[in-house]
Amino acid sequence: MASHLSRTSTQCVTGFVTTHLRLPRQGKLDGNTSSKVFRRPIRVAGTKANLFGFVKQAFGPQQPSPTAGVQAVDAKDAQRRFGARVDQVNSLEEHMERLSLSQLREKASELRNDVLRHTQGFTPETVTQVFALVREVSFRTIGLRHFDVQVMAGLAILENSILEMATGEGKTLVSTLPVTIYGFLGRGAHVVTVNDYLARRDYELLKPVFEFLGVSVGLVVSTSSTEDRKQAYASDVTYVTNSELGFDYLRDHLAMKRSDQVLLRPFHFCLIDEADSILIDEARTPLLITKEGECDAAKIRVAAGLVNVLKRGVHYELDNKAQLVNLTDRGVSELEAALKVKDLFDPSNPWAPFIFNALKSKEFYSRDQDYIVDSGKVIIIDRFTGRALPGRRWGDGLHQSVEAKENVEISIGTQAIASTSYQAFFKLFPNLSGMTGTAISDFVEFSDIYRVGVIQIPTALPIARRDYPDVLFRSKQGKLNALVKEIHRAHTQKRPVLIGTTSISESDEISNLLSNEGLTYQVLNAKPENASKESQIISQAGQIGAITIATNMAGRGTDIELGGNAKYLTKMILVGPVRSYLETGKDADVSGSGIVSCFPKETVQSLIDELHALRTKDELLEVNAFLDEMRFSSEQSWLSPGCPSQLQDLSEMLLSFVEASISSQKREVLSLGGLYVMGTERHEARRIDNQLRGRAGRQGDPGSSRFFISFDDTLLQLFGGDQMKDLMSKFRVDDDTPIENDLVAGSVDRIQEQVEDYYRGIRRRLFEFDEVMNVQRVIVYRRRSTWLNCSDDELKDLVSEMCVKTGSDIVSSSGKKPVKERVGFLVTKLSAFFPGILLSELEAGNGLDRVAEVVMKQVNESVLAKFSDLDENRVGLAVEVARYLALVQLDSLWVNHIRTMDLLKDAVSFRNYGGERPLDAYRTEGDRLFSEMEAVCRRNTVYSFFQYRR
Repeated sequence: MASHLSRTSTQCVTGFVTTHLRLPRQGKLDGNTSSKVFRRPIRVAGTKANLFGFVKQAFGPQQPSPTAGVQAVDAKDAQRRFGARVDQVNSLEEHMERLSLSQLREKASELRNDVLRHTQGFTPETVTQVFALVREVSFRTIGLRHFDVQVMAGLAILENSILEMATGEGKTLVSTLPVTIYGFLGRGAHVVTVNDYLARRDYELLKPVFEFLGVSVGLVVSTSSTEDRKQAYASDVTYVTNSELGFDYLRDHLAMKRSDQVLLRPFHFCLIDEADSILIDEARTPLLITKEGECDAAKIRVAAGLVNVLKRGVHYELDNKAQLVNLTDRGVSELEAALKVKDLFDPSNPWAPFIFNALKSKEFYSRDQDYIVDSGKVIIIDRFTGRALPGRRWGDGLHQSVEAKENVEISIGTQAIASTSYQAFFKLFPNLSGMTGTAISDFVEFSDIYRVGVIQIPTALPIARRDYPDVLFRSKQGKLNALVKEIHRAHTQKRPVLIGTTSISESDEISNLLSNEGLTYQVLNAKPENASKESQIISQAGQIGAITIATNMAGRGTDIELGGNAKYLTKMILVGPVRSYLETGKDADVSGSGIVSCFPKETVQSLIDELHALRTKDELLEVNAFLDEMRFSSEQSWLSPGCPSQLQDLSEMLLSFVEASISSQKREVLSLGGLYVMGTERHEARRIDNQLRGRAGRQGDPGSSRFFISFDDTLLQLFGGDQMKDLMSKFRVDDDTPIENDLVAGSVDRIQEQVEDYYRGIRRRLFEFDEVMNVQRVIVYRRRSTWLNCSDDELKDLVSEMCVKTGSDIVSSSGKKPVKERVGFLVTKLSAFFPGILLSELEAGNGLDRVAEVVMKQVNESVLAKFSDLDENRVGLAVEVARYLALVQLDSLWVNHIRTMDLLKDAVSFRNYGGERPLDAYRTEGDRLFSEMEAVCRRNTVYSFFQYRR
């Protein structure tokens, strides 16, 4: 880091945040780590109070209208709303600068105690001081200082809002401000992001800040062990991906021992990075943990073969918008003849589900668009994010139908044993906030489902990007021809270009066209060989003359810096040619590699001299080992305490060389107009388009964007209808002539808004149905947690309550019998549940009150006798058995209930025809089924407990 940089005068681009740099004045740090754990009740937002009396008590009163008190605040209003408080933080900066390292630590301890004292919330004075402290500590530890707009963003997060902040404005650094306050509370602060790379990167970057402040910080990634997860979740702050956190939650509620659980505290605060991606896009696919189920692979393969000869419009009809398929009468009769069956829908030999799934996989699910095939496995692609979703599966046999279509091994059928939606899961956090580059356009959904507002933060510098009007072509081929010409023109100028596509197949098609033109490019999509290089490709997409073809993955995570990302490129040189040189001693591996070949000869010689010196050191093995680990860590690994000093010196020297080279490249790219973003189609949501546009023009840099669209595009084909047909008839032009017209632009915008409304409605309906299930899920999980974690005495009380309730139910049902038959009925029923129970005191003429009194007395005696009998064999055996049996019964019945509710959801869709709202029917029937499940669970547990023999 150059010594001439000052606090306020020099702007620096880091690849993670926008900030000012200042050299630490107090020497190296030795930050302490501490951790405090506090227990408190879970608060769950949004309830349905029609299940049982205790539901209202468990969940609290009915929530107000979803949008009550929830706002969408634009950038100007945000400035007015938070400006004075930002000034207050700034007023403390001079004081914080004068504090020594030890005084800063003392201040952190003082403020932590202050936060803990105010249990009802954070006082404005405390927030101001914490923010000023974090800003100073961040500068001292990692050299990054928060801009005023970043302070403003931190204040907005404390209001439980979704933050809209433009690409490159430093969301990563913003998080340190509110997360520190929640970290001081010690109740758990989860920082959630979309993949392991980003979670690890942010953890490694910001860990020194938190540890200096006395806030413990942990990391959970896909490779983390159970013990690592426990330790990470017990920290004040935990960095984790959305999928890992969600699956850990589900796995915890399948655990048979508390020692197998990893989330040992109730949820408190969650900050979601790329919030729209997680809370809206990924929320369409539920999280499922499954077990092996039935799968008729033979029928699946036969169906896949048969549908290939069926013709659309003859044998079946499609509703492309709703993705529904219906067989015609001719289709049904010919299929029945081919299969030699009388009825496709015969319950004893059903073929219809297999045929319908095969048709859906044929018509609606396309390879390299909805999924990829990797190593003989079908892997789903999220169409909004462009990312692969390993481990996710389509349900109801559809996944197996796609496998049959692709002629890969058909996976074993599965049955869900635990499931949740992201909507339901993240609402478990009483304090929920998020950050993203695009949120305002989806304010309605955020407020309606998650009951959070959206606050737009102004940019630190004015946006200089120019967004050109769309150009529309009659055909796809005309659009692609124009796109390639424009790419060629920009590349001739050496201007970097990013081409955003909607699918892998489209990116492959454009790749072939560019190859035919002799152009060199990089491709980023969900294919494993490309996805593994995501951050590397995107971080260098701003280099002179770079051409990058990417799906929606390009809109997230890593910033595109003009000229290239110096720190990332330095890392690549270190783990590539430098590491190779240290192992082989071949100078050419260094001098002829990548950007190093662009250095002046004296620069290359200095580097080689440094490497020669390093190769002779005794610590060479240590250096090589560290370089090997660096491949899987963030760009700034050489700055970590574990980095050998020789390698750190070499890294800093190499970084200075790279920065000098990139600086000159950046100036040239700026003179050319910055990054040029080209979109090949409009997406189903405006925010996805805006994410792509936002890759250009970061931090006040120039840039431009343009979308190339055609009447053949999926969006216009499915939703354009007569409106697009009328437009086509008005423009009598050939395929290669672009149409730029306000009428066209307005029509496309309206279609996109209609599409957003359509899919928002679908997600809303899915959410409403899941809310019914979620109430039941929370009750089951809470009860299960009680059985798993309660003390021995509490468990004995629970068993007694269940036995008494079971006896009471039997007594109540006996009231329907004739008086003379009542005693015999009671003896038969009660003896089945409570062997050895004595009812000699009862007479035929006893009233129900007397019967209940005798039965309850006998039941309680039977329970005590059973506990005593089991504990004679081994002390504590009775509690152990009761706990195990209760968990097994609850888990087994809950799995069956999940399946029953799925079938019910399908069945109630037909209630529309009878004038009944399907949701109302689903809720009513679901409540009844849940009540029955609870009663069966209680009876089975009691019966199993008394049947158990030591």
